[in-house]
Amino acid sequence: MLKLLNIDFNKQSMPTRLVMEPVQSIDSICGVHGAYIGEVFRFTNQDRVSGCPKCLEEGYQKQAVSDLAKTRKLLQESNARRLFRQSMLPEKYLTATFNSYKPICDESRYVLKVIQNYSRNFEQLQKKGTSLIFHGNPGTGKTFLSCATAKHIQEHFTSKKVLYCTYGQMIDSIRQAYSDSTISKTDRIQSFIEPDLLIIDEIGIANETTDEYVLFNRVMDGRYLATAKPVILISNYSIEQVNSKLGAAVMDRLRESCSFPLGFSWEESYRKNIADENRNEVCDLLGI
Repeated sequence: MLKLLNIDFNKQSMPTRLVMEPVQSIDSICGVHGAYIGEVFRFTNQDRVSGCPKCLEEGYQKQAVSDLAKTRKLLQESNARRLFRQSMLPEKYLTATFNSYKPICDESRYVLKVIQNYSRNFEQLQKKGTSLIFHGNPGTGKTFLSCATAKHIQEHFTSKKVLYCTYGQMIDSIRQAYSDSTISKTDRIQSFIEPDLLIIDEIGIANETTDEYVLFNRVMDGRYLATAKPVILISNYSIEQVNSKLGAAVMDRLRESCSFPLGFSWEESYRKNIADENRNEVCDLLGI
């Protein structure tokens, strides 16, 4: 009995085709596509018949679709890594997602829901210039959720550019242009105006001198005038203290664009819970 050989010899290399010439053609039957002319090939005194050409073609098409899907996935992953590098997200939070955030009270569940909705509807909210202010107790997940927001937006709105920085990093970056003649001051400030979403962490921690306040306002004014580009501001202070530190002009412009403060006011520290889990693992390793 002839065995089925699923090779399309018309697509083989020239040396292979010269060695493997068919010895005869026979009428064959495919259980799916019906009759076809099969080519019989002899391998070490054993004859085998070529497979149904339509089945072979379908196999090639399925493989091509599978290869294309894998290529697209690799390109998406590569693009995501590139965007994350450009966004300057802290390496510690590159794996931050909404699913990995564990709410510990009703307030934290409410905050998570609002932030998720902000991320999902970012395109519409961006047009309105809607910003968020994360304020409240340290260790409650403010930075974590801001990075999860950045990742979600970059993954689902691939044309959007997100930039994360601390208040100090932004000020230092702009100041560098003032002391280095090879760096354009305007370009350096513009680099913080350009992103579709700017996340500024640690509001209120720096000295906030008059010089710093002027530079901060140049960025905020530039974003406001550029069709009110949204920001996420993060601070461990209360909203009243944030208002005082940012100044009336900045807060007034944020209010105009329907910006929302989100209070992280619960006492239990998200960071403390993670530390307790890590401590238990370390204690096991140390045998204490």
